[in-house]
Amino acid sequence: MPGHTQSDFPARNTRPVLVSVVIPAYNSAEYIAETLESVLAQTFHDYEIIVINDGSTDAEQLEKALAPYLHLIRYIKQENHGPSAARNVGISKAAGRYIAFLDSDDRWLPTHLEEQLRLLESDPMLGLVYADGIVTVRDAPVRTCFEINRQNRPVTFEMLVQEDCTVVTSATVAKREALLQAGLFDERFRHCEDFELWARVLLCGFRVDYACQIQIVHRSGIGLSSDSESMKRSLIAVYQKIASQLPLSEGQKQLVIARLARAEASLQLELCKKALLAGDPSDALRAAELARNSSNTFRVRSLILALRLAPRVLAALYPLYVQSLAHRNRRRLKRLREGFQSRIGNDYVELASTHRMIPTDEQTQAEPQRCDVPRSESL
Repeated sequence: MPGHTQSDFPARNTRPVLVSVVIPAYNSAEYIAETLESVLAQTFHDYEIIVINDGSTDAEQLEKALAPYLHLIRYIKQENHGPSAARNVGISKAAGRYIAFLDSDDRWLPTHLEEQLRLLESDPMLGLVYADGIVTVRDAPVRTCFEINRQNRPVTFEMLVQEDCTVVTSATVAKREALLQAGLFDERFRHCEDFELWARVLLCGFRVDYACQIQIVHRSGIGLSSDSESMKRSLIAVYQKIASQLPLSEGQKQLVIARLARAEASLQLELCKKALLAGDPSDALRAAELARNSSNTFRVRSLILALRLAPRVLAALYPLYVQSLAHRNRRRLKRLREGFQSRIGNDYVELASTHRMIPTDEQTQAEPQRCDVPRSESL
């Protein structure tokens, strides 16, 4: 792990615990208290909390927010090396048998650790479990993680790669042994680093499963995942690593190569859109032609034809289309917010606003019959 970490404040004495909660913090002073309160409100108590300040530019405000909790946490400060390095430091310092990941702008519902430990310990072959969660936009609940990304059992390497299962990191509890055996997070990646590690956990022979209950509240569009182009570039790099370095069967390798081609086309289409918004149809055409090399679809061919026949017209019209799309998305978000209560329940609407609310027994104990909800367009 790059650099040296240090504790800037006295932490409580390290003692054997069952779970180590690892929270990487980067420019999250506004949210870190809510995050910590959600851990302290857990019905399960045999845990430690490790907060890693990953070179936050708001370090002064962050440490001010952490001050009331310093006797309850282990605080580590380091230069900025990204979320992979921060989580790896937390895992290396952990005293627990299990590692529970939590992003510094997310929150847990009170029974999260209790429910996930029950699931993990039900099967000795399980190396990692995760759960559903509420997604908020501007602190308003809109959908659940499993509504956005469908889930299907069993969770296999193939299902993970083709996105028939999507592991929610802040809802993940894993055996420390499984993470160590898989090789921890690859610190070269600042995006998609979790997906790549989960793939290695599965390839090491550990089982992965999930709970259908809502157990976390996730803020969308705040952290690193909000940068679309960087996400796409990282996903390409992750697929390239998986295809070239991991022990795959021929079928698994071909699946990864197909997903890599899809990701490369998606990146070029993203660059095409940016060029059109910048009023540069020549760069847009070059990006579209590169996208065709990976995905020769009717949509891409039509885009190339339009860029060749009427580049200036398309460059003039595209910003108007983007404005219209933004207006449509705002209306869609409003509908999702208004419909969330009827779909999910009033108690969960309140939980999305404060971790102190506890859902009814029926909601915390009853598991839905199915989690393989249809895939829908992400926000």
